[in-house]
Amino acid sequence: MFTHLRTQLTAQTVAARRAVAAATSAVDQAADAARAAAAGVELEVARRGLAELEARSAELDAIAAQVGADPPDEVALRTLADEQTKAGLEARRARLDQRGQRFGLAQDRAATLTAHDGAADDVAALATEIRSWPAAAGSADLQAALAALDSVVTASRAQRQLAHAARTDDLTAAAAALSAALDGVRGAVATTAAARDKAAAALARAADQLRAVNEEAP
Repeated sequence: MFTHLRTQLTAQTVAARRAVAAATSAVDQAADAARAAAAGVELEVARRGLAELEARSAELDAIAAQVGADPPDEVALRTLADEQTKAGLEARRARLDQRGQRFGLAQDRAATLTAHDGAADDVAALATEIRSWPAAAGSADLQAALAALDSVVTASRAQRQLAHAARTDDLTAAAAALSAALDGVRGAVATTAAARDKAAAALARAADQLRAVNEEAP
């Protein structure tokens, strides 16, 4: 019996160590804060699982020593049986808690991605509106802004074809693209304002000249 349990624990411990290594790698390679946080939770869960298995292995060694004692200590064995029953229940509760954490994390990520998709749809509508502006075609700033907006929309629409768990949205890159688009729109507005002010000044000068001509006319 103990040999079988020892074999199982050894295999589970090896798997848990691999899970810790994979989760650590995921944290190191996370492309944005959201995925880093998700990977961090997975790493904590993996580390906790490994610690529990290592503790269980130590307990198994202690149990084997008690059971193999000669002569057997009946009181100790009854106490041991009670402790193992309690430990089994606690382990089951811990596994349920871990599953709940994973489910909650998946739900949070799904909500984040759904909100991102909605924002990308709003961005698509904004891009359509900007293209309708008379100055859009001739403005380098607005064309750059449109390219940035289109990149966000294209990336979102490509990713939303996948299940949430399989998506690899780069939300940091999307935020940077929107920031660049905002800079482009601001630049276009500044250029338009400057052109408007220049035209207004020219019109004022022409009006002054015309007024002066009229005043000098016989």
